[in-house]
Amino acid sequence: MQEPKLCQLLSVLSKEEMRAVLLFLKSPYFNKSKTLLRLFEVIKVHHPHFNAPRFTKENIYKKLGIGGPFNEKFITDRSSDLSKLVETFMAVHQIKKDEQIRGQLLRKSLQQYHLDHYFISESKKAITELEHNPSIDWRQARRLWDLKYGLFIHPQTKKWKTKKDEAVEMIHHLDESYIILKLRYGFHHRTWGNIFKHAEEGLFLKEIIAHAQTKSHPVIKLYLLLLATFDSSDIEKAWKKAYKFYQKNLAKFSPEDQLAGLLGLINRGYKIALAGKPSFHRTNLKLFKLGLEKKILLPGGRLPGQTFKNIVLLGSATKDFDWTKKFIKQYQPVLPPAHNPNLIHLSNAYLAFYSKKYETCLDFLAKNERMDIRDKLNFKSLELRCQYEMYYTQNQNHEYLSNLISQYSQFLQTNKKHILLETIKRYQNFVYLVMCLAKVKHPSVQNRQAKIQKIKAAFVNRRPCMSEEWI
Repeated sequence: MQEPKLCQLLSVLSKEEMRAVLLFLKSPYFNKSKTLLRLFEVIKVHHPHFNAPRFTKENIYKKLGIGGPFNEKFITDRSSDLSKLVETFMAVHQIKKDEQIRGQLLRKSLQQYHLDHYFISESKKAITELEHNPSIDWRQARRLWDLKYGLFIHPQTKKWKTKKDEAVEMIHHLDESYIILKLRYGFHHRTWGNIFKHAEEGLFLKEIIAHAQTKSHPVIKLYLLLLATFDSSDIEKAWKKAYKFYQKNLAKFSPEDQLAGLLGLINRGYKIALAGKPSFHRTNLKLFKLGLEKKILLPGGRLPGQTFKNIVLLGSATKDFDWTKKFIKQYQPVLPPAHNPNLIHLSNAYLAFYSKKYETCLDFLAKNERMDIRDKLNFKSLELRCQYEMYYTQNQNHEYLSNLISQYSQFLQTNKKHILLETIKRYQNFVYLVMCLAKVKHPSVQNRQAKIQKIKAAFVNRRPCMSEEWI
């Protein structure tokens, strides 16, 4: 059962922030209700988990000292009121912590109150600070554009000057932030289009890439190198060029670009592994370890669920079992609170499978909850491998394995409209080869060795193939 919203909001706050909430609620500017203040004082003793047996609505109502019989609606309504105040606190607290947000809101207020002299002075001061502390983050270019735009449209600004057009500077700042974001998410879309169908055309990506070739900006250069891996005849050579540039300039990049660049390298490295070089999985695992060591993979102190699963898969597939077990123990607590539980089930299933604990693997796979297509592809392919291993090593039922192969083939056929043909082909090759291997293992087969050689010969024409290193 999901925790009440109020508990979820309070559970993420530190002890220091909880003390700040108390001060906030004591301020008559924000809160005039003594009941809400008392409610907070009653429930804060259960912070941060709010799961004690005595933490019930009935006990909370009693401690509020209102009198009369228990009224659940009263507690529910007051909890909702307190939740809204805690949300307001979070916003105010963020303004207090973040100098840029505070400055932005101050300038907006000065402008609304027509304090033009102070608005212009604060805007120029902010521009000077940014220009004296240059950064290659797209946000700096965007902030400079916002500030100069605010001055440009101000009624007291002289827009027609003889020596220079200040709009040109604004255009340069806007272009810089736009090109970086266009390339970053253009790369993301190219990656997405390598899995699913319906990649969008007409996004002006080709035009932006052509224009960006003239730029020396390090972040722009990084995304151009990553995008080049899609069109190069030698993807590994293009990848190595992008990797060397990323490694050399890592300290210059913002945390956001460090993360996007690292995941971009890993995604394209995965493509190299699938294209017939499974040893490249070790390279990808090293990149993941680098991202963990430097906390690149932990935006906001949280590890995304998909990243968690991919790390476990690579650690298991490369047989780095001890490290992978330690990783799961260390990083599962920092997954987002609302992460997809299927990722954890699948992660544990991968570790069990590569450790040859096949029944344990199937137990984890059986725990799956509602899945999207990507989940189903992963779950079904691992289930098929697991059932084959049990058939091969423990003489499990051949008919059951055959039915599973047939069901998976049908699933792939049904989902052709959603998934890129190349991706479907990769899984179909995998299913076909498992089917051939299962037939060879059957007790009735004669001249088994010759048939195995035939499968090896067919394997050359069945690439790309999922789980090639396992096949």
